[in-house]
Amino acid sequence: MDVILLNGGYLFFLLVLFSGLLVLLIIQGKRLISRFTTIPAWVWGVLFLITIGGGYLRFSAPHALQIYFDEFYYISTGENMARNGHASYFWENTPEGKIKSCPYFYPPYPPGWSFLLSMWDHVFPPGLPGARILNILLSTLTIPVLFLSIFLLWKKAVPALCGAVFLAVLPVAVKLAPSAAPEVGSFFFLVLALLCALNLRESEGMPLGARLLSIAAFGMYLQMRPENLLLAPFYAAALWKKHTRIDLFILFLLAVPVLSVFASAIYITRLSENFASVPRPGISGELSQFMFNLKNNLLFFVSKKHPVIMDIFFMGGLILGLAPGLLPPDKEEGGTDAGLKKKTIFILIWGGAFLIFFSMFPFGDFSARLSFDSWRTSLAVYLPFILLSSLGTLAVMRLPMGRSSLSFLMLFILLTPLFYSGFIKAKHPQETFYNSLIRKARSFSKKSVFVTDNTDLALALKYETENRSLYDVPRGTLIPDEPNYYLITPDLNFDRWEGYEASVAGQVDVSGQKLFYFKLNSPVKKPVKETGLKVKAGRPEIK
Repeated sequence: MDVILLNGGYLFFLLVLFSGLLVLLIIQGKRLISRFTTIPAWVWGVLFLITIGGGYLRFSAPHALQIYFDEFYYISTGENMARNGHASYFWENTPEGKIKSCPYFYPPYPPGWSFLLSMWDHVFPPGLPGARILNILLSTLTIPVLFLSIFLLWKKAVPALCGAVFLAVLPVAVKLAPSAAPEVGSFFFLVLALLCALNLRESEGMPLGARLLSIAAFGMYLQMRPENLLLAPFYAAALWKKHTRIDLFILFLLAVPVLSVFASAIYITRLSENFASVPRPGISGELSQFMFNLKNNLLFFVSKKHPVIMDIFFMGGLILGLAPGLLPPDKEEGGTDAGLKKKTIFILIWGGAFLIFFSMFPFGDFSARLSFDSWRTSLAVYLPFILLSSLGTLAVMRLPMGRSSLSFLMLFILLTPLFYSGFIKAKHPQETFYNSLIRKARSFSKKSVFVTDNTDLALALKYETENRSLYDVPRGTLIPDEPNYYLITPDLNFDRWEGYEASVAGQVDVSGQKLFYFKLNSPVKKPVKETGLKVKAGRPEIK
């Protein structure tokens, strides 16, 4: 079913959904803006400076090649969507009948991010630079959208400004922005969906325009990552009285394509296999793995990748939301905290659900010591964390010398880029390896064609070596018809491949990691199909 969806109706569905969201934002823009007319001009000025500062941090953050192994998957799929209308890897000038490349994105994630990249390809040429610019823009734009959301949630400008600062300097958000990873776009649409949902809750009655806008924004969020489905019950519960049954049916229809893709990936039922891919010495069994991950994920919020000062605001938000009697009353509101408890509990359950869900998988261990970039999944949990932390600024202001204390703590938050620059600028262990791989590939003739059974390497070389034709061969056989084909493999134990003689043409050796370049020569008189490439399927071990 996922193949049918990816090849036809799904792409048209995404185009309609995205276009509808843009139109509804324009139509509802005036009414939405009217909710913020009470905000003083100086607050808008400060928000502008925060946004510019956050954008600068994201633009200046380094991006090491191939930090996130799936970046080129999305780029290549987006390029093929733009050119051919198909959600599959894009290979240029593939000789028909001579190779069968991996045709579909597996696991088949929802193609929402690749769809955005395909639209962006009309502005920038396909590749990592254009995708990075799009992500930086989305990550920067998320800052003011979050400000508006928090203002509607807590009805005050100070926590909204502080929440914008939290996101602007958040190390995970800054480090992830200059990449082609889908989490950035997913987070943007999550915050936009929150804004539209809060706008609907603040509306009198059940206005059609606000309802459709909220559904479109959340529907677009669903298309970005498969785990985003987890938020659908929370969305429906929060807006149950604001939606008709038809609205909820439309929401269900928006989730159906993602459900089919989600199910086809067998996302939950292969826990043992997933955990086996990230072995942990001394830990066995799914329950033990889950508890290990859950502990790591909780400790992540006191780690060197997270601003610990934010934890003070988070705890303050919990106290104000759940036990406001422990704090002095708010002089401006006469000590009332109507609705805070329900909102706080709802946000806690939302964040806890995502934390528990991610702990079920090895890639969801935010603090994984045996994984290079699993921290990127923590971004989905950060929104409820920031919402409660922004509430915590009101708790600090209730203390004696509250305004001075808040200013002092926020000063440390503003210095976060200095305290956590080590994490933000840290080189990825694979960076040297991939750079050496590409540098070696560029030393060959421009007419060379590189062959590998590894999709990561094939796509990296395709987009980093002047976009020359490269072939991914996880299934099928290549029949060279010219002398400039080079096979790239970590295995040196063979002298012929699918009946073609192979001779070593070079190698990459970095810190014990090796890849060999084999020149594929003219076929022998009697091809021996049984003797073949002895490389194990999947990615080479790169530690």
